[in-house]
Amino acid sequence: MQSWAPAGDRGYQQDLRFAELVNDMSGGRLVVEPQPAGGLVPVKSEFEALMKGSIEIAHVGGGWFEPFNRAGPLFAQWVNGLTGTQLILWMWEGEGVEMAREMAAPTGVFFVSPFTPYTAEVWMQSTKKVETVADMKGLKMRVGVPVLVEIFKEMGVSAVVLSGAEVYESMQRGVIDAFEYVTPAVNWSNGFQEVADYVYLSPVRAPSDSQELWANQEAWDELPGDLQELVMAASNSLVGPYFAEGVKQDIEAIQNFKDYGCEVLQVPDEIDAELERIAAPVYDKIAAENAFYKKVLESQRAWKAACLEMGIQ
Repeated sequence: MQSWAPAGDRGYQQDLRFAELVNDMSGGRLVVEPQPAGGLVPVKSEFEALMKGSIEIAHVGGGWFEPFNRAGPLFAQWVNGLTGTQLILWMWEGEGVEMAREMAAPTGVFFVSPFTPYTAEVWMQSTKKVETVADMKGLKMRVGVPVLVEIFKEMGVSAVVLSGAEVYESMQRGVIDAFEYVTPAVNWSNGFQEVADYVYLSPVRAPSDSQELWANQEAWDELPGDLQELVMAASNSLVGPYFAEGVKQDIEAIQNFKDYGCEVLQVPDEIDAELERIAAPVYDKIAAENAFYKKVLESQRAWKAACLEMGIQ
Protein backbone atom coordinates (compact mmCIF):
# COMPACT_ATOMS: atom_id res chain seq x y z
CA MET A 1 0.00 0.00 0.00
CA GLN A 2 1.27 3.47 -0.88
CA SER A 3 -0.03 6.75 0.48
CA TRP A 4 -0.09 10.15 -1.19
CA ALA A 5 1.02 11.55 2.18
CA PRO A 6 4.58 11.84 3.49
CA ALA A 7 5.43 10.10 6.75
CA GLY A 8 4.99 13.26 8.83
CA ASP A 9 1.53 14.08 7.50
CA ARG A 10 -1.56 13.16 9.52
CA GLY A 11 -2.91 11.50 6.38
CA TYR A 12 -0.20 8.86 6.73
CA GLN A 13 -1.20 8.30 10.34
CA GLN A 14 -4.58 7.25 8.96
CA ASP A 15 -2.80 4.63 6.85
CA LEU A 16 -1.06 3.26 9.92
CA ARG A 17 -4.35 3.06 11.81
CA PHE A 18 -5.98 1.31 8.86
CA ALA A 19 -3.20 -1.23 8.51
CA GLU A 20 -3.21 -2.05 12.21
CA LEU A 21 -7.00 -2.43 12.21
CA VAL A 22 -7.12 -4.70 9.16
CA ASN A 23 -4.18 -6.81 10.27
CA ASP A 24 -5.72 -7.34 13.72
CA MET A 25 -9.29 -7.91 12.53
CA SER A 26 -8.24 -10.41 9.87
CA GLY A 27 -6.17 -12.43 12.33
CA GLY A 28 -3.26 -12.38 9.90
CA ARG A 29 -5.27 -13.58 6.89
CA LEU A 30 -4.67 -10.22 5.25
CA VAL A 31 -1.60 -8.08 5.89
CA VAL A 32 -1.49 -4.43 4.84
CA GLU A 33 1.99 -2.94 4.61
CA PRO A 34 1.71 0.87 4.29
CA GLN A 35 4.38 3.06 2.74
CA PRO A 36 4.46 6.89 2.69
CA ALA A 37 4.54 9.00 -0.46
CA GLY A 38 7.16 7.70 -2.89
CA GLY A 39 7.83 4.60 -0.81
CA LEU A 40 6.99 2.15 -3.60
CA VAL A 41 6.42 4.21 -6.75
CA PRO A 42 7.02 7.88 -7.63
CA VAL A 43 4.59 10.39 -6.16
CA LYS A 44 1.52 11.03 -8.36
CA SER A 45 2.04 7.73 -10.25
CA GLU A 46 -0.12 5.76 -7.82
CA PHE A 47 -3.02 5.28 -10.23
CA GLU A 48 -0.74 4.06 -13.01
CA ALA A 49 0.87 1.66 -10.52
CA LEU A 50 -2.55 0.35 -9.50
CA MET A 51 -3.46 -0.21 -13.14
CA LYS A 52 -0.25 -2.16 -13.71
CA GLY A 53 -0.55 -4.08 -10.46
CA SER A 54 2.74 -2.67 -9.15
CA ILE A 55 0.88 -1.83 -5.96
CA GLU A 56 -2.34 -3.42 -4.76
CA ILE A 57 -3.93 -0.60 -2.79
CA ALA A 58 -3.31 3.15 -2.59
CA HIS A 59 -4.44 6.07 -0.47
CA VAL A 60 -4.73 8.87 -3.02
CA GLY A 61 -7.10 11.63 -4.06
CA GLY A 62 -9.50 11.41 -6.97
CA GLY A 63 -8.05 14.66 -8.24
CA TRP A 64 -5.02 12.74 -9.44
CA PHE A 65 -7.31 10.56 -11.56
CA GLU A 66 -7.88 13.52 -13.89
CA PRO A 67 -5.51 12.23 -16.65
CA PHE A 68 -7.81 9.22 -17.02
CA ASN A 69 -11.15 10.98 -16.51
CA ARG A 70 -11.70 14.70 -16.01
CA ALA A 71 -14.37 13.95 -13.39
CA GLY A 72 -11.72 12.78 -10.93
CA PRO A 73 -11.30 16.15 -9.15
CA LEU A 74 -15.05 16.38 -8.48
CA PHE A 75 -14.62 13.60 -5.93
CA ALA A 76 -12.32 15.89 -3.93
CA GLN A 77 -13.31 19.53 -4.48
CA TRP A 78 -14.57 22.17 -6.88
CA VAL A 79 -15.56 25.82 -6.57
CA ASN A 80 -18.85 26.14 -4.65
CA GLY A 81 -19.09 22.35 -4.55
CA LEU A 82 -19.87 20.02 -1.67
CA THR A 83 -18.63 20.81 1.81
CA GLY A 84 -16.70 18.12 3.67
CA THR A 85 -19.85 17.00 5.49
CA GLN A 86 -21.92 16.99 2.31
CA LEU A 87 -19.20 15.10 0.44
CA ILE A 88 -19.01 12.33 3.04
CA LEU A 89 -22.79 11.95 2.99
CA TRP A 90 -22.88 11.94 -0.82
CA MET A 91 -20.20 9.25 -0.93
CA TRP A 92 -21.99 7.04 1.57
CA GLU A 93 -25.68 7.66 0.91
CA GLY A 94 -25.79 9.54 -2.37
CA GLU A 95 -24.28 8.21 -5.57
CA GLY A 96 -20.63 8.83 -4.74
CA VAL A 97 -19.31 5.32 -4.19
CA GLU A 98 -21.14 3.92 -7.20
CA MET A 99 -19.95 6.74 -9.47
CA ALA A 100 -16.34 6.46 -8.30
CA ARG A 101 -16.41 2.74 -9.10
CA GLU A 102 -18.00 3.41 -12.48
CA MET A 103 -15.30 5.96 -13.29
CA ALA A 104 -12.41 3.71 -12.29
CA ALA A 105 -13.67 0.38 -13.66
CA PRO A 106 -12.45 0.81 -17.28
CA THR A 107 -8.89 1.31 -16.01
CA GLY A 108 -8.72 -1.82 -13.86
CA VAL A 109 -8.91 0.14 -10.62
CA PHE A 110 -11.49 -0.44 -7.88
CA PHE A 111 -12.74 2.32 -5.59
CA VAL A 112 -12.75 0.94 -2.05
CA SER A 113 -14.09 3.76 0.12
CA PRO A 114 -13.73 7.37 1.21
CA PHE A 115 -10.86 7.69 3.66
CA THR A 116 -9.48 11.14 4.57
CA PRO A 117 -12.06 13.93 4.15
CA TYR A 118 -11.27 17.51 5.12
CA THR A 119 -13.05 20.73 5.93
CA ALA A 120 -12.85 23.74 3.61
CA GLU A 121 -9.37 24.68 2.53
CA VAL A 122 -7.85 28.06 3.29
CA TRP A 123 -9.14 30.22 0.42
CA MET A 124 -5.81 31.97 0.02
CA GLN A 125 -2.74 33.11 1.92
CA SER A 126 -0.91 36.15 0.61
CA THR A 127 1.55 38.94 1.21
CA LYS A 128 -1.01 41.44 -0.05
CA LYS A 129 -4.33 42.52 1.42
CA VAL A 130 -7.31 42.19 -0.91
CA GLU A 131 -10.62 43.93 -0.35
CA THR A 132 -12.16 44.11 -3.82
CA VAL A 133 -12.12 42.16 -7.09
CA ALA A 134 -9.84 44.86 -8.47
CA ASP A 135 -7.26 43.98 -5.81
CA MET A 136 -7.01 40.47 -7.26
CA LYS A 137 -5.81 41.74 -10.64
CA GLY A 138 -2.12 41.08 -11.19
CA LEU A 139 -1.81 38.84 -8.14
CA LYS A 140 0.77 36.10 -8.73
CA MET A 141 -0.93 33.06 -7.24
CA ARG A 142 -0.16 29.37 -6.89
CA VAL A 143 -3.04 26.98 -7.59
CA GLY A 144 -3.14 23.20 -7.38
CA VAL A 145 -5.09 22.17 -10.49
CA PRO A 146 -5.22 23.44 -14.11
CA VAL A 147 -8.93 24.31 -14.05
CA LEU A 148 -8.22 26.97 -11.39
CA VAL A 149 -5.69 28.60 -13.71
CA GLU A 150 -8.50 29.08 -16.20
CA ILE A 151 -10.94 30.33 -13.56
CA PHE A 152 -8.59 32.75 -11.80
CA LYS A 153 -7.29 34.09 -15.11
CA GLU A 154 -10.77 35.53 -15.67
CA MET A 155 -10.32 37.47 -12.42
CA GLY A 156 -7.08 38.96 -13.68
CA VAL A 157 -4.94 36.71 -11.49
CA SER A 158 -1.65 35.39 -12.83
CA ALA A 159 -2.15 31.79 -11.68
CA VAL A 160 0.36 28.97 -11.99
CA VAL A 161 0.22 25.31 -10.96
CA LEU A 162 2.93 24.41 -8.45
CA SER A 163 3.38 21.39 -6.21
CA GLY A 164 2.89 21.84 -2.48
CA ALA A 165 6.61 21.33 -1.95
CA GLU A 166 7.35 24.47 -4.03
CA VAL A 167 5.01 26.85 -2.20
CA TYR A 168 7.19 27.98 0.73
CA GLU A 169 10.30 28.74 -1.31
CA SER A 170 8.32 30.39 -4.11
CA MET A 171 6.71 32.73 -1.59
CA GLN A 172 10.04 33.38 0.10
CA ARG A 173 11.69 34.31 -3.22
CA GLY A 174 8.76 36.42 -4.40
CA VAL A 175 8.03 34.18 -7.38
CA ILE A 176 4.43 34.21 -6.18
CA ASP A 177 2.73 36.53 -3.70
CA ALA A 178 -0.29 34.34 -2.91
CA PHE A 179 -1.29 30.70 -2.91
CA GLU A 180 -4.23 28.41 -2.34
CA TYR A 181 -3.39 25.28 -0.44
CA VAL A 182 -4.97 22.94 2.06
CA THR A 183 -6.60 23.38 5.47
CA PRO A 184 -5.51 25.69 8.31
CA ALA A 185 -3.83 22.88 10.27
CA VAL A 186 -1.87 21.64 7.25
CA ASN A 187 -0.82 25.14 6.25
CA TRP A 188 0.31 25.95 9.78
CA SER A 189 2.36 22.75 9.95
CA ASN A 190 4.07 23.76 6.69
CA GLY A 191 5.26 27.03 8.24
CA PHE A 192 3.32 29.21 5.81
CA GLN A 193 2.78 31.78 8.57
CA GLU A 194 6.41 32.71 7.99
CA VAL A 195 5.89 33.75 4.35
CA ALA A 196 2.32 35.12 4.21
CA ASP A 197 0.86 37.86 6.40
CA TYR A 198 -2.77 37.39 5.37
CA VAL A 199 -4.92 34.27 5.78
CA TYR A 200 -8.22 34.40 3.90
CA LEU A 201 -11.02 32.04 4.88
CA SER A 202 -14.11 31.07 2.90
CA PRO A 203 -15.70 27.74 1.93
CA VAL A 204 -16.36 28.86 -1.65
CA ARG A 205 -13.09 28.10 -3.48
CA ALA A 206 -12.62 24.62 -2.02
CA PRO A 207 -15.46 23.65 0.36
CA SER A 208 -13.81 20.28 0.92
CA ASP A 209 -10.86 18.10 0.09
CA SER A 210 -10.57 14.34 0.15
CA GLN A 211 -8.41 11.34 -0.56
CA GLU A 212 -9.71 7.82 -0.86
CA LEU A 213 -8.71 4.17 -0.92
CA TRP A 214 -8.33 2.61 -4.38
CA ALA A 215 -7.25 -0.92 -5.25
CA ASN A 216 -6.00 -2.91 -8.21
CA GLN A 217 -9.17 -4.62 -9.48
CA GLU A 218 -7.56 -8.03 -9.96
CA ALA A 219 -6.02 -8.01 -6.49
CA TRP A 220 -9.34 -6.92 -5.02
CA ASP A 221 -11.24 -9.68 -6.81
CA GLU A 222 -8.84 -12.27 -5.42
CA LEU A 223 -9.83 -11.41 -1.85
CA PRO A 224 -12.54 -13.61 -0.31
CA GLY A 225 -15.80 -11.76 0.18
CA ASP A 226 -15.46 -11.56 3.94
CA LEU A 227 -12.05 -9.89 3.65
CA GLN A 228 -13.42 -7.39 1.15
CA GLU A 229 -16.15 -6.52 3.63
CA LEU A 230 -13.58 -6.30 6.42
CA VAL A 231 -11.42 -3.85 4.45
CA MET A 232 -14.39 -1.62 3.64
CA ALA A 233 -15.69 -1.75 7.20
CA ALA A 234 -12.27 -0.86 8.59
CA SER A 235 -11.71 2.05 6.22
CA ASN A 236 -15.21 3.49 6.59
CA SER A 237 -14.98 3.29 10.38
CA LEU A 238 -12.00 5.67 10.31
CA VAL A 239 -13.61 8.38 8.17
CA GLY A 240 -15.72 10.10 10.83
CA PRO A 241 -13.03 10.26 13.53
CA TYR A 242 -10.49 11.60 11.02
CA PHE A 243 -12.84 14.35 9.89
CA ALA A 244 -13.69 15.36 13.47
CA GLU A 245 -10.02 15.37 14.44
CA GLY A 246 -9.31 17.66 11.49
CA VAL A 247 -11.98 20.15 12.56
CA LYS A 248 -10.40 20.40 16.02
CA GLN A 249 -6.91 20.87 14.58
CA ASP A 250 -8.12 23.53 12.14
CA ILE A 251 -9.72 25.54 14.95
CA GLU A 252 -6.45 25.41 16.87
CA ALA A 253 -4.43 26.35 13.78
CA ILE A 254 -6.52 29.44 13.07
CA GLN A 255 -5.77 30.67 16.58
CA ASN A 256 -2.10 29.85 16.03
CA PHE A 257 -2.04 32.05 12.93
CA LYS A 258 -3.58 34.90 14.89
CA ASP A 259 -1.16 34.48 17.77
CA TYR A 260 1.76 34.48 15.34
CA GLY A 261 0.66 37.85 14.00
CA CYS A 262 -1.05 36.93 10.76
CA GLU A 263 -4.29 38.69 9.89
CA VAL A 264 -7.04 36.07 9.55
CA LEU A 265 -9.81 37.54 7.40
CA GLN A 266 -12.96 36.45 5.62
CA VAL A 267 -12.86 36.69 1.83
CA PRO A 268 -14.82 39.80 0.75
CA ASP A 269 -18.28 38.85 -0.54
CA GLU A 270 -17.74 40.48 -3.92
CA ILE A 271 -14.65 38.34 -4.57
CA ASP A 272 -16.49 35.13 -3.70
CA ALA A 273 -19.44 36.17 -5.85
CA GLU A 274 -17.15 36.86 -8.80
CA LEU A 275 -15.38 33.53 -8.35
CA GLU A 276 -18.71 31.69 -8.36
CA ARG A 277 -19.90 33.63 -11.42
CA ILE A 278 -16.78 32.74 -13.38
CA ALA A 279 -16.42 29.13 -12.23
CA ALA A 280 -19.90 27.77 -12.95
CA PRO A 281 -19.70 28.20 -16.76
CA VAL A 282 -16.23 26.62 -16.78
CA TYR A 283 -17.57 23.46 -15.13
CA ASP A 284 -20.63 23.52 -17.40
CA LYS A 285 -18.37 23.69 -20.44
CA ILE A 286 -16.40 20.63 -19.32
CA ALA A 287 -19.68 18.83 -18.59
CA ALA A 288 -20.93 19.57 -22.10
CA GLU A 289 -17.86 17.78 -23.48
CA ASN A 290 -17.77 14.86 -21.02
CA ALA A 291 -20.93 12.87 -20.29
CA PHE A 292 -19.62 11.23 -17.16
CA TYR A 293 -18.35 14.55 -15.78
CA LYS A 294 -21.83 15.96 -16.37
CA LYS A 295 -23.39 13.01 -14.56
CA VAL A 296 -21.23 13.49 -11.46
CA LEU A 297 -21.58 17.28 -11.48
CA GLU A 298 -25.37 17.13 -11.70
CA SER A 299 -25.54 14.50 -8.96
CA GLN A 300 -23.42 16.64 -6.62
CA ARG A 301 -25.30 19.84 -7.39
CA ALA A 302 -28.61 18.13 -6.64
CA TRP A 303 -27.22 16.65 -3.42
CA LYS A 304 -25.87 20.03 -2.30
CA ALA A 305 -29.22 21.71 -2.96
CA ALA A 306 -31.03 19.01 -0.97
CA CYS A 307 -28.58 19.32 1.91
CA LEU A 308 -28.91 23.10 2.04
CA GLU A 309 -32.70 22.82 2.01
CA MET A 310 -32.39 20.73 5.19
CA GLY A 311 -29.77 23.03 6.73
CA ILE A 312 -26.90 20.57 6.31
CA GLN A 313 -23.81 22.67 5.71
